[in-house]
Amino acid sequence: MSLVKWLEKALAKTVIVSIEDEGPVKYAKETKKIQVPPGPALVYGVLLAIVFFIGLLILEIAYLTVFRQFEQNIFNAMEWIVVFILGAFFGAKAS
Repeated sequence: MSLVKWLEKALAKTVIVSIEDEGPVKYAKETKKIQVPPGPALVYGVLLAIVFFIGLLILEIAYLTVFRQFEQNIFNAMEWIVVFILGAFFGAKAS
């Protein structure tokens, strides 16, 4: 399974709908679950953030091996990307 398909499945929202068109869902006798797929901008935005995170990780490892010290700015950028990815996952499920 490709990473884009996996992200679409992970970011999809599950919604419960009534099968008959009478009344609200909580009073319906028969319901079913459907998956609402996320928008392509969200999927490709998270994919791009993962690519940036991997690039920054490689850059941090290279910086550690060459200069023998830790670069805080690269690590801060990696933290921001992790927060963005987690926010995208929790926000897509909640909205």
